[in-house]
Amino acid sequence: MEVPSISKKLKSTLPQDSKSYRNFSSILSQTFSPEENKNIGFLYRIRSAPDFGVILPFQPFPIPDQLLDPLGILRFSFQSLNDLRDFQHEFWTDIIRTSKAKEGEISSANYLIVPLVDNAINWVTIFLLLEKEKSIKVNDLTPAQRENMIVKSLKGKNTTWQCISCFDDSMDSKEFLQILLGSDNPDLQDLIDLYDSYSAIDVLLDDRLNIDSLSDFKKLFFSGAIKSISTDNIFIFANQTKSARHIDNPVNAGEMEKQKISEKGTPVLHASLVDVYPLKASTWLQCGNLLSALVELESASYIWEFAQTFGYKGCFKYLKDACTNPYLDSKNNYDYLQILGNSILKVVSTIHVYFRYPKKNEYQLSISRFKNISSPNLSSAGWKFELQRFLKTNSLKISKFRPPFYASKMISGETWDVEHKITDKMMADFVEALIGALYLGNGIYDAAQFIYDLEILIKDSAYEDTMKLLSNDNFTILDLRRIFSLPGNQLKLGELLPILYDPTIKKIEIIESSLDYYFSNKNLLSQALTHYSSDPIRNYNRFEFLGNSIIDFTVLSELFVFGQFTPEELTTFRHILVSNNFLRKLAISTGLDKHIHVKDELKTEIIRFVANSRWEDDLLNFDPHCDNPPKILSDCLEALIGAIFIDCESLTTTCEIIENLFSDPIMYLVKNKDKCQKNICEKLVEYGSRRGKSIEYQEIIEKKAVKILIFSNGELYIEKQGRIPWFVKKQAAVEAYDKLRREEGEISESI
Repeated sequence: MEVPSISKKLKSTLPQDSKSYRNFSSILSQTFSPEENKNIGFLYRIRSAPDFGVILPFQPFPIPDQLLDPLGILRFSFQSLNDLRDFQHEFWTDIIRTSKAKEGEISSANYLIVPLVDNAINWVTIFLLLEKEKSIKVNDLTPAQRENMIVKSLKGKNTTWQCISCFDDSMDSKEFLQILLGSDNPDLQDLIDLYDSYSAIDVLLDDRLNIDSLSDFKKLFFSGAIKSISTDNIFIFANQTKSARHIDNPVNAGEMEKQKISEKGTPVLHASLVDVYPLKASTWLQCGNLLSALVELESASYIWEFAQTFGYKGCFKYLKDACTNPYLDSKNNYDYLQILGNSILKVVSTIHVYFRYPKKNEYQLSISRFKNISSPNLSSAGWKFELQRFLKTNSLKISKFRPPFYASKMISGETWDVEHKITDKMMADFVEALIGALYLGNGIYDAAQFIYDLEILIKDSAYEDTMKLLSNDNFTILDLRRIFSLPGNQLKLGELLPILYDPTIKKIEIIESSLDYYFSNKNLLSQALTHYSSDPIRNYNRFEFLGNSIIDFTVLSELFVFGQFTPEELTTFRHILVSNNFLRKLAISTGLDKHIHVKDELKTEIIRFVANSRWEDDLLNFDPHCDNPPKILSDCLEALIGAIFIDCESLTTTCEIIENLFSDPIMYLVKNKDKCQKNICEKLVEYGSRRGKSIEYQEIIEKKAVKILIFSNGELYIEKQGRIPWFVKKQAAVEAYDKLRREEGEISESI
């Protein structure tokens, strides 16, 4: 049987919304505010093109610090506003090398590009370009200034040139020919020998020198356009400038593009037939960056609109990443925020249904919560509130970008619209990512309010109770400096927390001592330690439901402090830290096993497990079997956290307690995350190879799920289906690894 490669994926088309949206939000079309016969604007330097600034009619927030530097508030007259608008068309027709004729549509975006000098608008350059100032001639500049100049033809089309060097009759023929033809030209030496005794001007006018780059010059000379040539004349070696749309490689401030001599040679211009362009060559070369920055700025306007609409207070990066689909940017996208948002949505929904349904058990509460946090509910909310306009799955190409107040005839492909294709799955992930960004930017209270505002959760009787308990989110987070104080040797699970209980002590105050929390209502603690088998009515069932989501939320928040994990690592570490296996061992470390109210047969099972526990196992032991401790232990720990939350009515206090329990394991994972690189998928392949079994994976993407097939020596061995490809693959690998070990007799059938 031929086994398909792991890289081969069978895809089916997902339902999607395909719609075009403006590259910029409507907030970018608002007018400049008048104040005492002045207009108010906000000036920013464009970081990738620092010789240019942009005037916006509003103060954007959050500031994209990789894009803009604030320079201050401007107050300018209505005449100045008209001059700036006129400058836009003149500037862009030169930069994009198009006709001055105003024959095309004008963008509705209302921002102004300006040249800068000393952190202020360079009005001299603007007036020169608008011909309100006398033009500058080549003779007006020093030789040093001419080396960094752009010149514009006075005759013919709207053509600009970048100066390579200037020369007069003092230049010898050898230097002239080297610049004219380039040092690699095969005919160079012969021509140097031929014109050995000539001056540069004599060579220029010699009929025998038939070079393509001199043809235009000679036509102008022989037609009389060049009145005379003398030793006082200045000539220019120049290359025709590129359109800003074709300046491919970004340049730093002041960096000159390396001049290349074409096969046709270097054109020569006579100084009398050109004017000096108001922009320097080094500034001109920033125009490619300028166009890229403006495309990004227009796209960022949707982020500013979202921040304005929903009161976002955090940094630009979080919100930009939240609004970026992985298909558009594989590195900076919403994946990691979606993971966090999912956890926040889960904890808010958990608290909500806990209060909404006071008589439901854990199973019934889970069903109610699932309806709230399901992908269909999230995507439905996203579509209802038109969040799709904020999500970017595509970007506008520079070649299609049309700047504001630029009125030349539209060329093929120019547009203000970008088509975005968004599936229901993308929308659901996007909503979770926005929740994550709002949590990082504003805190959990505002993130929860966003969930309610989108009607993911209904503002019913449980709304006020939920928001009251989320009103304080300033809980302590890990101190990064502590990570460096960890010992270099491997940390053992038994060292994470001391075993604080004494078998001879029967008082449950030891639990409070180990957690450093003392209950106001001791009945809640007693209930959190009571299993269903002991009391079917007052047991830890509902507390467990609460605690599970709060632990998950807190652990994931702690992991985010470090800011160095990939989405896969985040989910892996989260899975480790909230797994039943780890929570069960943590429960024993805090002494919970001694105080659980449970039937004798379950008590016996707990005692047997504690007696046989191998505390020397490392925390990073990914063996999926890991002692197989009784689930009641992890349930009890989760219930204890839930009971604390209800008792103290503070998420802050509850999270601090969880942090105390998990800080060392989290820092250990951070310090030793390289040990996680060999995941179970690789481990399975290696294990099988040592036993003569060739392991192959196949991934099949279906309509709403992904299917992972694992083959052993060409035969189907394990099949697993789920929603997240890499996670399903890990689950399948765990099952296959388990099955292989059973077949090899390394583990018993009972495990």
